Amino acid sequence: MEVTHLRRSLALVFVAAGAAFAGPIGCGLFAPPPMPQMPDIPAPPEPPKPPDAKPPEVPKLQSPIPIDNTGNCCFRHNEAADQCSGATRCCNAKFEVDECEAKGGFWFHTPEDCAGAC
Repeated sequence: MEVTHLRRSLALVFVAAGAAFAGPIGCGLFAPPPMPQMPDIPAPPEPPKPPDAKPPEVPKLQSPIPIDNTGNCCFRHNEAADQCSGATRCCNAKFEVDECEAKGGFWFHTPEDCAGAC
């Protein structure tokens, strides 16, 4: 029985000694290494300033649509060469619906619609 008591006593002594040494010394033994410091990153350079915004230029038409004496029949491109006195497009008042479409024109109900769409 004395061997059992001796074993228990020695076990307690080893546990106590381990606890005593584990406090200040033991904590650092199993700790992970410190994290490396992140290098200083320089600030990004200033982006260049965009040039001053200018309004877009208005595209020039090949030839303006003559507004005086406008009609309901719109002629464009090849058909306009015969009907518009040299202009590339026009609204002609000489034709009715059937005649306008037979000559390759587009019919509109009002002269304002023709001038706006032609």
